[in-house]
Amino acid sequence: MSGSSGPAEHGELLILASGAPALRDRVQPVFDAVGHRTVWLDRPGDGSRLKVVLNNWLALLVEGMAETQNLATALGLDAREVTDIIDESPLSCAYAVAKGRAMATGDFTPGFPLRLARKDAALALEAAGGHGTSLPLTEALLRRWSTAIERGHGDDDVAAAITAVRRAASAP
Repeated sequence: MSGSSGPAEHGELLILASGAPALRDRVQPVFDAVGHRTVWLDRPGDGSRLKVVLNNWLALLVEGMAETQNLATALGLDAREVTDIIDESPLSCAYAVAKGRAMATGDFTPGFPLRLARKDAALALEAAGGHGTSLPLTEALLRRWSTAIERGHGDDDVAAAITAVRRAASAP
């Protein structure tokens, strides 16, 4: 499944499924109860592999927004206004904007805890290494997210990733 606590509570998860085609009709009603769409993949395990890929995308969106807000602040711009402008542009991504708004206000109420996002990013890095590819951006954000977790933000929302970006920016 893909989605955080909000979509889960409203039955709006994206279901990533793989398995024998003969079983699909049998399990689809369960998937329909918790999700708005089911993506059926052919090979066993492809649902889990796609979940790793999607979670890596999520991690990069969060870290990108954290760095963008940090740059905006360093340049004397209002991070909230920058996030609003991103939202009104062709560059908008609802998830990144939502996390950007949380970052700008410091609202780290857990939707997807940073410690779980870090675990998922580590799984992506491991999967990439096991298949002969690298994820240098993911590798870099893992270091920062580990720092944020060590500083007590592990159970905060993934938006708390900005705390490590801000700290790194203010370090001598």
